[in-house]
Amino acid sequence: MLALSTLRASAKDPTASAGRFGVGFAAVLAVTDAPAIGSRGQPAVAWSAARTAELVAVVPELAGDLVARGGHVPILRLPFAREPLPVPEGYDTAVWLPWRDGPAAALASRLLAALDPTLPLVLPGITEIRVVGGGADRTLTCRDTPAGPLLDGRQWRAVERTGPVPPELLAGRPAEERALDTWTVRAWVPADGGALPGGVAPVLRAPTATDEPLSLPVVLVASVPLEPTRRRAVRGPLTDLVLAAAGDALAALAVSLDEPFPLIPTGLAAGDLDAAVRAALLAALRSAPVCVGRRPDESVVLDLGDATGTATAVLSELIDGLLPASWTAPARAAALTALGVRRLSTADVVELLAGIRRSPAFWRTVYTALALAPDQDALAALPV
Repeated sequence: MLALSTLRASAKDPTASAGRFGVGFAAVLAVTDAPAIGSRGQPAVAWSAARTAELVAVVPELAGDLVARGGHVPILRLPFAREPLPVPEGYDTAVWLPWRDGPAAALASRLLAALDPTLPLVLPGITEIRVVGGGADRTLTCRDTPAGPLLDGRQWRAVERTGPVPPELLAGRPAEERALDTWTVRAWVPADGGALPGGVAPVLRAPTATDEPLSLPVVLVASVPLEPTRRRAVRGPLTDLVLAAAGDALAALAVSLDEPFPLIPTGLAAGDLDAAVRAALLAALRSAPVCVGRRPDESVVLDLGDATGTATAVLSELIDGLLPASWTAPARAAALTALGVRRLSTADVVELLAGIRRSPAFWRTVYTALALAPDQDALAALPV
């Protein structure tokens, strides 16, 4: 209970457990003045605004401060023993949050209704979250499968990267951060390549959500150093190191998808940190087998307008690295450009066909396939 009662002090190993320093638990004060926590059959620990105020009021040196603060006290600084809590069957520990008042209960209901459905992904060890009451009854489940996490029946792909932190990059950071010798990046993306579930904020997590926006449809947790508010990343060499690793991890996810296009950055970044992630991702993708098992510099697509689909089918055996016609859809042009995939024009195709010896039947299919190609003048150089 040290971490819950004294912020920024914890004996937990952050690499082996969820939560540290009690920062997350402090959020309960938005709805209650008397939280408690306890395990089955064991005395519970409680905090109380009223009991803390009573103890402070009898200390002459503090009584004036209590009046000056309008009776407000640091609730989580003084823990109290209380009788065991009722723990529901099937659970080991219960957190007791008596609502402060009507508005607090309404706030709690709104927060529970807006619960991030990806929490079982980002919080290690959690396999089920149940919300009961307030008209927001729901259950979130997550279990590991050989293909990746299965979250509420939807398959996800996951990747994790870890590495050592050079000691010089921790200079000037708080004591608890200097004790860490590894960085960690974890990322998840829907296996179907679709959008993230509703209610998932498109932000970086570290591991709780920050205010750093992301423009990619991923759930990304990265151990970047944060400001004291834990809302913004501290830019510097350590953050740059972790974000570069995040780009590598996201590239691995893109390669694992049947359709990698959702993870190919195009358009504008959502902010400075997002721009750094996108740049690292693009650099990793350009040397990854993201194009149907090939690197972008080994791949080509036809740029023949209405003739592209038919011509791709006819010429696939002649042109090394020719990607499927589905990759040439207009909506994917920006992604191909970002990757640096070569595009072959009508003149390029005619040049590649020069000197090719094939049967008349083959040339008949070529002529038919190129009948709708742009730059018809270039077709004059086709072998006859």
